[in-house]
Amino acid sequence: MKIFFHYLTPVFFIAIFISCKNHSSKNPYVFINRHWAQKISFIKKDSIKFELDSVTSPVVFSMQEVQQGDQRFFAYLNDETGSIYLNDFQTKKIIKKIQIQGADLKKYKKAFQGLYYHNKDTIFLFSYTPKVTMINDRGKILRIYSLPKEKGEGNKLFFRGFYVSTSIQPYLFENRLFINSIVVGDVKSGESRKVQMILDLKTGRDSIGKVCFPDAYQNKNYGGLHYDIYSVCYNPKFNIAVYSFPAHKKVILSNLFKNNIVNVLAESQFINDFTLYDEDQYKDAVSEPVGEYFMTTPTYGSIFYDKYRDVYYRLALLPVKERNVNYEQKNPPTKNISLIVFDKDFKYLGEKLLEKNRYWSSNAFVSKEGLNIQNRTNSDSTLNFTTFGFQQIPK
Repeated sequence: MKIFFHYLTPVFFIAIFISCKNHSSKNPYVFINRHWAQKISFIKKDSIKFELDSVTSPVVFSMQEVQQGDQRFFAYLNDETGSIYLNDFQTKKIIKKIQIQGADLKKYKKAFQGLYYHNKDTIFLFSYTPKVTMINDRGKILRIYSLPKEKGEGNKLFFRGFYVSTSIQPYLFENRLFINSIVVGDVKSGESRKVQMILDLKTGRDSIGKVCFPDAYQNKNYGGLHYDIYSVCYNPKFNIAVYSFPAHKKVILSNLFKNNIVNVLAESQFINDFTLYDEDQYKDAVSEPVGEYFMTTPTYGSIFYDKYRDVYYRLALLPVKERNVNYEQKNPPTKNISLIVFDKDFKYLGEKLLEKNRYWSSNAFVSKEGLNIQNRTNSDSTLNFTTFGFQQIPK
């Protein structure tokens, strides 16, 4: 019997709020005061179906494409058992399962939150504790890094753990592992909350980078949790980390080599502005007031870099029309996903509204074929993805 413990985790709670809504010819979100030239047409490809074993949930939050020589794999983590799976990209079959050597399975049950497969000799597993466990593809533990739970100046900064998922993976650059924290900073004091943790793999020392929550978040109430879950991707060509925050029209570019930060506009044509949270307006909510606020307001979601096409994908999550809905019921209304494509300089190329109730917006990865977004299905024997590509519209 499969283990669906994801449904009890905070990450899954977030995921169910950021699914999709259908493409309508009468789009209620378009703002006619802006001109958005579509330079590309989208290509929707057939679903990819990766084999899934009997003990892994189809809701997987840590996944990536892996290239080893001429072979390509789909790597993902079963965080219930602490096992890593590799599926062949051509056959879609499981070809390898990596389990920590000599491990007491009970010890590693629900021990790891995220995965980063750098190469067969350098694989990172992330724990809430917070710890980073480095292994190889034979499951041998190479080193365990334990990071302090509190850091900073005058105890004003606090490191409270990792946030690792398909939309916010770590990155290894010059023997430094860039990790992304849930919260680094004292929210109540109004201090800028930093989100970039840096681990020196040689010395084991950790430090805090410059990237903070945007100024737009300062002294404003966006309802907390849902608007704090940011996304990050990495451009290995220029060693740039790109951060996407839910209530910020711009993305934050962090140059890992020069250690500088730039804000660049990366908008959806369907998001005009953000509404602050007013608890009085949601006092009649059937579900949690903050949850209903999130569902009825727009946000930006995951961001991805496509190294094969040198473009960025950013997801926009558009508000539902319904109010006072029980979101714990079966098949509740869901947010509409819009897929935006930008070139390497974040110039707008095009945008597409996706189908209703079809995709998990936080479960996606980039491959040679395009952006693969996981389908919302009842299958427990395969992980199903729809691939989105595009082509230039002739001038």
